[in-house]
Amino acid sequence: MTARRLIWLMGPLFLAAGAAQAQTCSATVAGGGITFNNVDPIALSAVTAQSTLSVTCNWGLLAAPTVRLCVNLGLGNSSTSVNPRRMQQGTANALQYLVRTGSAAGLVLGSTETNNQPLNVQMTWPGGGVNTLTQTFTLYGEILANQPAVPVTNAATTVYTETFSSASARLTYQGYALPVLDPGTCPVLLASNSPIGFTATANVTKNCTISAAPMAFPQGSTLGTALNATSSLTLRCSNTLPYAIALSGGGSNAVTARRMSRTANGVTTTVNYQLYLDSARSQIWGDGTGGTLRHTATGTGYPAQVTVYGQVPAQATPVPGDYSDTITATILF
Repeated sequence: MTARRLIWLMGPLFLAAGAAQAQTCSATVAGGGITFNNVDPIALSAVTAQSTLSVTCNWGLLAAPTVRLCVNLGLGNSSTSVNPRRMQQGTANALQYLVRTGSAAGLVLGSTETNNQPLNVQMTWPGGGVNTLTQTFTLYGEILANQPAVPVTNAATTVYTETFSSASARLTYQGYALPVLDPGTCPVLLASNSPIGFTATANVTKNCTISAAPMAFPQGSTLGTALNATSSLTLRCSNTLPYAIALSGGGSNAVTARRMSRTANGVTTTVNYQLYLDSARSQIWGDGTGGTLRHTATGTGYPAQVTVYGQVPAQATPVPGDYSDTITATILF
């Protein structure tokens, strides 16, 4: 009888520091990203927003107790750098922003591919029959200040976005037998990848602001000849936003028959005057009624000045004194 024996040589078991893996780790961002509401570029101020990043690991049988995790946020579909990033509307309109971690003034979140620091995390198996652990982190978004030329489209709130592919926004992780976190760096390659759904969105609102300088007519002892004066309106409107400026009728409540008045001892006297769009003083500036016109233009995001031309026509001279009227300038957009 012939007997065959199988000799099975078992060598010594060696586990490299990164060989054993936690079963699975994943990361999600609340709401699928960061949303900036009520972004008004002509306000020239930064706009901030926050979102919550949740990182979850599930430990399985024989899993390594320590997990090294790196949250990478690389370049989205419209950025060329992470500082600053760019959201877009269409192909030409761009809005600059940042994503930070740690605090509103913390490190700019990047990725190993862009040579910027990802979020570097270490998690340890809690034990005691608990196999799942979740840690949350705040992501801080900032629309950069001083971007007045960011346009709106169709005279309405305009949505700017940037989307990130699974290769750009992702969690990389690896299990270790001992704590190994170096808080300064993240390795380019970790054993496992998990995509993170992420989109940056900004709702850019339309807006206009307006202010006026007083108009002062020259002094005169008689009104036998016309008196002319000018004033200016200073305004700023969102880029590409059409607008119109209407002037009220003042105290007379009549844009075609404006009057300055003076009241003394219970007696009111008036002086006729008019406001015009042009230096020839032929186009009455009003609210569009009674044959009057409004000033119309399109915003650029930058300050603009518009001249108001005034005239007191020749008329019978009333009681001497100071005459005035208050006009409301309304910008429509």
